[in-house]
Amino acid sequence: MNMPAPLAGPASDGSYPRPDFVLFGVANPAGGVILFASADLVQASVDRKDRDLFPIFPGFAAPLTPEIRTTLFVELRKFTMIYADDYGEALRRLMDSWQPPPPKRRALPQ
Repeated sequence: MNMPAPLAGPASDGSYPRPDFVLFGVANPAGGVILFASADLVQASVDRKDRDLFPIFPGFAAPLTPEIRTTLFVELRKFTMIYADDYGEALRRLMDSWQPPPPKRRALPQ
């Protein structure tokens, strides 16, 4: 089976394609965790910013791994919540009751 190449990185403006779905987890104040999942996104964007490690010398190329800051902004319309003792259990229970939608076809960059 021929698999398409993975997304190599962000577009030249630092943005990624709009997410098809999101998963995130938080600690439950009552104990355990809460896992949220949604494909019904009102707004969603992923942006990447490379932090300039040498602001005194703009454009200086150093053999260091740059610091990359990725920001996810998302507004959910509807979502599924799973309460569990830990994230492993929460993910197993989520996949028993919810599946992300098939990937949306996007045009290849020109």
